[in-house]
Amino acid sequence: MKGKVEKFKGRKEIEFKDLKYTIYFESDLITSGIATIPAGGKGDLDKGHKGAEEVFTVSNGNIVVIFPDSGDKYKLETGDALLIPPGESHIVENHGDEDATFIFTGAPKL
Repeated sequence: MKGKVEKFKGRKEIEFKDLKYTIYFESDLITSGIATIPAGGKGDLDKGHKGAEEVFTVSNGNIVVIFPDSGDKYKLETGDALLIPPGESHIVENHGDEDATFIFTGAPKL
């Protein structure tokens, strides 16, 4: 198997209100990248991904992931991870006073 390297420099950012996503890899089996959200920022509603689970792993800062359909909220700190079930709508917010970064991975492809 040959590996594939993607460099951060020059990668396209996707804006989702205050949330900025950078996708590193996308195949039929997986999507992976990194997201940043500024202090006090809020992302748009993500309607979820039918048939795909998603994992958020916080690499620095704090985020709150809100599931509007159920009212559940998860406060995540550096090192925490959250599994988002297929098709679950969610919103990411940063209630902290520093920017936050998290890694997102979805499988199969988001």
